[in-house]
Amino acid sequence: MARPRKLIGEFLIELSEDKRGFSNYLENPESVLAESGLTKSQQKLLLSNNLARIRDAVRDEYKTAKVILFPMFVGVKRPSGK
Repeated sequence: MARPRKLIGEFLIELSEDKRGFSNYLENPESVLAESGLTKSQQKLLLSNNLARIRDAVRDEYKTAKVILFPMFVGVKRPSGK
């Protein structure tokens, strides 16, 4: 029996829970996505960094759930309020 396709939301949750995986993703997203089990079109969508399209895709995967995506600053030093 064929394995069900991996969901983008599932991948993003796994990535958020795995510090090393997240670090690897920041270093080489194409490589991590190639090993992720996501389809080529899902990978292309994530690489687009288009939050609206990613949100819509996750929303489509989880039709009955509310989806909230927010930008995250990674490796960026934020001003200290001065």
